Amino acid sequence: AVLERLRDPAGMLTYIPFRTHGDSKVIASLVNSGKFDYINIHAHFFGAYTAQDNWPVVQAAKERGMGVFIISPSFQGGRLHNPSDKLSALTAPLKPAEFHALWLLSQPGVCTISLGVETTAEMEAARATVELLPIAHELLPTIENRLRRAVQEALPGQWQSSWWEGIPTAWDEDC
Repeated sequence: AVLERLRDPAGMLTYIPFRTHGDSKVIASLVNSGKFDYINIHAHFFGAYTAQDNWPVVQAAKERGMGVFIISPSFQGGRLHNPSDKLSALTAPLKPAEFHALWLLSQPGVCTISLGVETTAEMEAARATVELLPIAHELLPTIENRLRRAVQEALPGQWQSSWWEGIPTAWDEDC
């Protein structure tokens, strides 16, 4: 209620955001509450292979006209700053972090991603990646298909769709 009063055009706030690492069901309820304008959440390329899949939340936020900021895409999106040789080969000619940044920024509803750069060289690499956005539609499909095939080859289909069943989450009452 306090934030809503401050949102008044004559007040201090224009937009009310929220950030969470919470369960996707809780995030969805906050998005659908209509009380927020912007969200900061985790959602990643490999999110479709996890129980904590936030892509439906991103879609719901898009439908409500909310901004979506993806947090920690390189670190919690697979520690892409220090990729394996296999992952690097699968995302070539892009580096894994470059692929992931382009893929995220190409997703409907995603407005912003955090980069977490620490050096001038990392900032330059991020700038170069953003400059690839106009041709992302040419670069991404081949890499995305290669990555999905690798997942399918490494992990049987039934396992992919159920590996998390029976594993408690931090949000389970008995955990």
